[in-house]
Amino acid sequence: MKRSSWIFAIVLVLSACATTYTKYNPLYGGYDETVLSGNTFRITFVGNGATSRARARDMALLRCADITLKMGFKYFFVSSSEGTAKTTSTYIPGPSTSTYSGAVQATPTGGGAVRMNGVVTQHTVSTPGVMVNSEWPEITLTATAFDETYAGWPDLLDAAFISKSIRDKYKIK
Repeated sequence: MKRSSWIFAIVLVLSACATTYTKYNPLYGGYDETVLSGNTFRITFVGNGATSRARARDMALLRCADITLKMGFKYFFVSSSEGTAKTTSTYIPGPSTSTYSGAVQATPTGGGAVRMNGVVTQHTVSTPGVMVNSEWPEITLTATAFDETYAGWPDLLDAAFISKSIRDKYKIK
């Protein structure tokens, strides 16, 4: 029973909070980035089972904004966007309780020897386990960063504005 409780607690802790804005970790998710050229990059954000697709998209956009600013640019354009989700299933076994009862009969056989007869019964009660399904959203964005000379182009996103907006929304420092 203790083992199944620990497994349940670990699954609960790992899936209880949405993925934070952090580098990718296979247990929790996060972002990964690849620079494709001087001002073009690809961001992939993988959420855990408690992360919505909308949050995963926002975290990918936030990383695009941060990379753009880090590269010294002010704007970025998302040239491609892909979204998938992996579904994982985890079986959490239910607890089992066993009780034992019995009777022993001792019969002296002489010379200090004793013959023992006994009956032991076991009764086990098991509770069925549960299957926990979770969806891990994955968003990949390819973006190109630009400076202020391209500020009038449609669909250019202001990196500083996007960064502040998403950080405020999710209370990220």
